[in-house]
Amino acid sequence: MRNPHKSSLVAKKLARWHQITLQEYESEENGVTKKITKLWSTMWKWIDQVPSSYNNVNTQATFEKNFEMSALRKELKYLQTELDKLHAPIVFTHNDLLYGNIVYNEEKDEASFIDYEYGCYGYRGFDIGNFFNEFAGMQTNLIVSQRKVPSKVTDIRISWLGFECDYSNYPDKDFQYNWFNHYLRTASPGHPPTAQAFAELYNEVEHFSLASHFYWGLWAMVQASLSDIDFDYMSYAVLRFAEYEKRKRMIMIDHSTGKGHSIVTDGDMGSTNGGFE
Repeated sequence: MRNPHKSSLVAKKLARWHQITLQEYESEENGVTKKITKLWSTMWKWIDQVPSSYNNVNTQATFEKNFEMSALRKELKYLQTELDKLHAPIVFTHNDLLYGNIVYNEEKDEASFIDYEYGCYGYRGFDIGNFFNEFAGMQTNLIVSQRKVPSKVTDIRISWLGFECDYSNYPDKDFQYNWFNHYLRTASPGHPPTAQAFAELYNEVEHFSLASHFYWGLWAMVQASLSDIDFDYMSYAVLRFAEYEKRKRMIMIDHSTGKGHSIVTDGDMGSTNGGFE
């Protein structure tokens, strides 16, 4: 997915996707149309669905070692408050642009998306940040594959259907800005993006990439109690929250002190190795 040309196709496709409108998810308020996002309501719903205990002994042990629900709730409230300050654009988001949900048509030289299960109105920065998070497990060629399933936690890596998921592969600023160039030019044809537009989008994406980790971490905690699929959802939750905490310390800076904000301690969510030895 780091192939510059194919990556540009995804940027252009997502820019057009974000222009889709769905009236059934809009409301009128004082003559102004408001788009209703489900991001925060979904995460609060999921956090309420996390059980106090799990039937699987190993799952329960991992849960008790790494999570404290009152701390998670406090952290989610903090994250929502901070990200709401960005006043990020609300668009129609895919919300699950992982490797297997992007299809490259070689004959037409275009990218398309599949699996709309999580599609809804949401934040532009979340959709892009979530896509960039998926670079942790992406290879250079686009293929159609089944949903990737984590099986083993090692530091911040997991084995996922035969290839590693490594969050150090998160794209750097130069890559992002090149990607943004294709996205912004497609979103506003004939209007070259300004330096401010690049900076605002970069800030959005960096912050909402944190929400992506929180979102899928909660999802995994719920799936650990509901899914019949035989793999370690709870370890995956630990992995996502560990990466959340690591990146939060780099992104959420208190500019008055120059220090990162941290409510949740390593003991609450696990250290950067996910609490595993």
